[in-house]
Amino acid sequence: RPAPARLRTDLGPRSTRGRPAAGQAVPRAQQRRAYPGALGGRPRRAPAAKAGGSDCPMNRVALLSRRSVACPWRPRVGPSRLPQQQRAASAEAAAVALDAQHSMGVPEGSRRPGLMFIKAGMLGLFDKWGKRHACTVLALDECRVVQVKCEETEGYDAVQVGASLHKPSKAGSSVLGHYERHGGLPPMRRLKESRVSPDALALLRPGLPLDVRHFVAGQRVDVQGVSRGKGFAGGMKRHGFAGLDASHGVSKAHRSIGSTGQCQTPGRVFKGKKMPGRMGGVTTTVQGVRVYRVSPSTGVILVKGSIPGPAGGYVRVSDCIKGADFPEPPPFPTYIRAGEDDTGEDVEDTEMAAPEHDVFELKEPVDPY
Repeated sequence: RPAPARLRTDLGPRSTRGRPAAGQAVPRAQQRRAYPGALGGRPRRAPAAKAGGSDCPMNRVALLSRRSVACPWRPRVGPSRLPQQQRAASAEAAAVALDAQHSMGVPEGSRRPGLMFIKAGMLGLFDKWGKRHACTVLALDECRVVQVKCEETEGYDAVQVGASLHKPSKAGSSVLGHYERHGGLPPMRRLKESRVSPDALALLRPGLPLDVRHFVAGQRVDVQGVSRGKGFAGGMKRHGFAGLDASHGVSKAHRSIGSTGQCQTPGRVFKGKKMPGRMGGVTTTVQGVRVYRVSPSTGVILVKGSIPGPAGGYVRVSDCIKGADFPEPPPFPTYIRAGEDDTGEDVEDTEMAAPEHDVFELKEPVDPY
């Protein structure tokens, strides 16, 4: 604590707006800000890092969300953070899948699994013509296959994918038993299931690590996440109602929704009537967004536009259902690493192709007559 030797009674020779003049008494609140702890209050400290240190996924997402293309977070460079026993099981699953050699290109009528990403923030990138593209940064953190479901046992074909390691001490016994039965993996922070086609199950094994090279730059994807919760909202904000007149006899009801039904017939409000209520906090899917850049060295992808959820939230990214478009054939059913050394650190980033013509080029107007 700094010793309060002598409290100042002035803040300089000049008298500015909002600041006491020379010789004028300084309010105690302003003295407390200038001398923390001098008036008996607690001294201010630097904000501490979140629990988990620099290895915590949330802290690394905070580093990743800086407005810089060069990402300081290297989640997949170096050895995996899995324990030795689970790492051996994961390597065995990858070796079994590698023997079959994944194919390039999605066959007609086939579906690939989706991956779990962490939304890190947004930034703007410029193409070669100088046009700015608003992009969302999505980071991959220890995304692995947890369970493979087939039609013979569960009645449908699906893959359960987990992301971000979780402390076993904070997981329940039933959750730990689920991971122990399927590959012996440690618990994950998030689990998500994706429907796949039967031909995609041949190469997928529990513990198989998933890579950002699962996607190709320029393809369309569907992004699903939980939207931001906005609390209780009125009809104008929640549903876009016009409200009542701003004048002409309307008294203290300008933002009202108006009538909610009829009179005696039917004598009730129909179900599903748009009314004020809780807004946001629901599962939302943004369809058909473009993958602008794939960065294997940093373990991130950039998609054009905004996606639901706050920074630090988990989203699922999968191939677009309506109008899938692949500039080049993607790996099927997913990209399988050649070994522990195949981390993608030396792989160059791939970016979506820019338009062939200048979008800002001035053109002669066409005479409609």
